[in-house]
Amino acid sequence: MVYIRRALEIVICLFAFIRHLSGNLGPRSGSVKTLSGTITYDEEWGYMETRRGGHLFWWIYFVNDGNERPVILWIEGGPGSSSSGFGNFGQVGPKDFAGEDRQYTLVPFKNSSLYLLYISLCAPSYFDTNEGAFRLPCAIVMLSCIHTHFTHIFDLQNADLLFVDAPVGTGFSYVEDDFGFSDQENDVVKDLWYWCKNFFLLHRRFWNRPLFIFALSYGSKIAVQLAEVKSTEILVNFRGVTIGNSLMDGVDLLLIWGEYLHMLSLVDDYQKGLINRNAQKCEALKTVGVWENVTDCWLSTIHSIVKYSGDTSIFNVMKKHREDLWSRSAMELDKRLQILRRDVAFASYLELYDRVYTKEAMKQYMNTVVRQKLQVIPSKVFFEGQRSKVFQKLHADYLKPSYLVVDKLLQRGVNVAIYVGQLNVEAIGAMKWMFRLGWDGIKEFKQIRRVSFKAHCSTCGIDGFYKEYKNLQFWQILNAGHMVFYDDPASSLYMAQHILTSQMNDYRT
Repeated sequence: MVYIRRALEIVICLFAFIRHLSGNLGPRSGSVKTLSGTITYDEEWGYMETRRGGHLFWWIYFVNDGNERPVILWIEGGPGSSSSGFGNFGQVGPKDFAGEDRQYTLVPFKNSSLYLLYISLCAPSYFDTNEGAFRLPCAIVMLSCIHTHFTHIFDLQNADLLFVDAPVGTGFSYVEDDFGFSDQENDVVKDLWYWCKNFFLLHRRFWNRPLFIFALSYGSKIAVQLAEVKSTEILVNFRGVTIGNSLMDGVDLLLIWGEYLHMLSLVDDYQKGLINRNAQKCEALKTVGVWENVTDCWLSTIHSIVKYSGDTSIFNVMKKHREDLWSRSAMELDKRLQILRRDVAFASYLELYDRVYTKEAMKQYMNTVVRQKLQVIPSKVFFEGQRSKVFQKLHADYLKPSYLVVDKLLQRGVNVAIYVGQLNVEAIGAMKWMFRLGWDGIKEFKQIRRVSFKAHCSTCGIDGFYKEYKNLQFWQILNAGHMVFYDDPASSLYMAQHILTSQMNDYRT
């Protein structure tokens, strides 16, 4: 049996290698500056045909640092959101959309004494036309805050990063004709499983590395199903799956939205009732299993939520729907140090520069600068050129619940971490489906006390809470919405470090 297995591995490897040659220029070197020093890394990218006419694009950043260095496989949401684009340049990769080292993140005035000093010196200048005398002390205090609270954020410091644009048709992945699209989640998982297995066969340097799957939103549904397959496979050193603001039961979330917005005074009693009635219609359709109609009803209800709440973003309730497509703009310090805005004198934090990478800006960057760098993208393929078709084809499967797969993983002993952002309805929705699980540890998990954590500095306020029992972790990130890694990079990095460290044990032993 051992010889047969080995022969099959060789055949699979050769077959995959032939497909793999369709797009791969070999490793390139790069570097990025961090607070702990300069990290030199290699990067590699390419295509793999996972079905007839269906080509998945992947991109990996890796540091040659021994066999114990973890690998994070990053799966974005959507369906149709790109890991190589937003996941890479917008969240955790070493470079940003300007091609620069990932910017320092400014967390201003977490230190209350500095904030009070700022208020006493600088706030009057907003109301005094003769403000020249205030500029120097204001600048000194501001720079003191900046110096104190710069944090360089990205996960290459902790693990190698592997991005894949899935399903086919996402990002730079593409299909040659409409028959190549996935129309069921099971097809998406099969494609990813085929790609993943052959990627590690072709890249033996990662064979024994601890592998962690991180996924967001809709991608979490795919991630747990992929983890279910991988947890029975001994070819790859799989250690656990982390899912964030997941769509494990999308209709459940609709049933929560009305009360959630009402508690925040974003809708009144009448509007809450309208939202709840729409959500109940969706639940009725879910009960009879008319899934295409469930998705249509869900989209209609989301539209009413945005409308009745005064254009509130469904990604982050502290933002407007059209203000930021990625839930909120990152607080960043531009190289030119933009002039302080005069209309936010007594804000609890200071927005120095509001730089938002919209979908169009991201597509422009990926289709020009990145495309030129990669040199493997077919001439007829454009970044996110097939995205709408991806969602259209998976329309019926979009809202089918997947939390029972999480239950299977936990019962099998697989490490599972779940995280949510406070400023999004999933903060409540996740607990709703989690407490339905049949896992034998869920009762004890409920009783475990939460632990608070501070990610920005020791004198800062609390950034979130987490609890863990056996192979389950649950993280609640404050001041973040749907895109937690985008909204609060420091807390996300703290969480990722804890997960990677605590789940390094092999659940199969």
